[in-house]
Amino acid sequence: MKMKKALKPEDVGVPILNAIGRRSTVLPGFLTKFLVYNLRLLPRWGKTRIMGSVMSGFTQHQ
Repeated sequence: MKMKKALKPEDVGVPILNAIGRRSTVLPGFLTKFLVYNLRLLPRWGKTRIMGSVMSGFTQHQ
């Protein structure tokens, strides 16, 4: 599986390490923040449909 749009480890790890002891939740990356805040009001079936299409863009099978 080839990761295309996924964040690099340092893009995830650095914000988490910086937030230790200060925040209980860390949302690294713009897409993560956008999805978390904008999918709150949708029903579960809508969330799964949107996340399925988003996640299909993250990976490419060889």
